[in-house]
Amino acid sequence: MRLSLARSLHSKLGAPATATRVAIASSSNYSTLLPSQNRGNTPAQHQNINIPSSSRKYTTYSQLPSEHQMVYEMCRKFAEEELMPNAGKWDQKHEFPTEAVDKLAELGLMGINCSSDHNGSELDALSYAIAMEEISRGCASVGVIMSAHNSLYLYPIDAFGSDDLKERYISPYTGHE
Repeated sequence: MRLSLARSLHSKLGAPATATRVAIASSSNYSTLLPSQNRGNTPAQHQNINIPSSSRKYTTYSQLPSEHQMVYEMCRKFAEEELMPNAGKWDQKHEFPTEAVDKLAELGLMGINCSSDHNGSELDALSYAIAMEEISRGCASVGVIMSAHNSLYLYPIDAFGSDDLKERYISPYTGHE
């Protein structure tokens, strides 16, 4: 019944029923579409991926451990008080949000996943994801700046650089000395 409802919705929206397949996901079974191997007029192949329900531990922020809740609340407050009121102005005037980025550094978010040996906050990936979500909710541009700084600039040096490179190129740019 669900599949026929999905097909009727797709036909009303203009998507051909043979090219689109809707998967009804349960808590332990996800479905994905894979492109067809022969690239002809055949529909996409369907593959089931089993994900144990035990790997999905958290569903709301209130269920997160206290450390992650503190990151969430700090970033949410910063986004609402500092970013949201200014985001439109920065976009309209094509300004770089220097003061906001400086405040992110003061909060430890511009070195969130770097080791403390190099002035980083040494937080885990979940903290980083929570921070990115909340900062980006406040201002997408500031979220991109934070993401590029942490992921494209700091992470490769922290993960693969020599101690000398880390000292020269990470420590001065994490924001807390």
